Amino acid sequence: MIERFNGRIAEVLATTRFDPAEHFADTIKRYVKVYNQHIPQNALGHSPPLQAMKNWSQKQPHCPKNVPVILRDLTVFPFRTEYEKI
Repeated sequence: MIERFNGRIAEVLATTRFDPAEHFADTIKRYVKVYNQHIPQNALGHSPPLQAMKNWSQKQPHCPKNVPVILRDLTVFPFRTEYEKI
């Protein structure tokens, strides 16, 4: 999965001109959000990564569930479970 993400982001970066560095950071954040929430992956049953994680956790009631955290439009999956909420 990481190799596929790296290949796709490399294409975006190669075809986009960034004037200030903040536009570069915004582009990366937007692409991570699109990739995680909207681009289906064959390896995940043709689901986007976030949906695949939700589907998997619903089928595994005995496992602690990873709680996705939204940070300024960027979805991340911390090494924290629902049993360890802050």
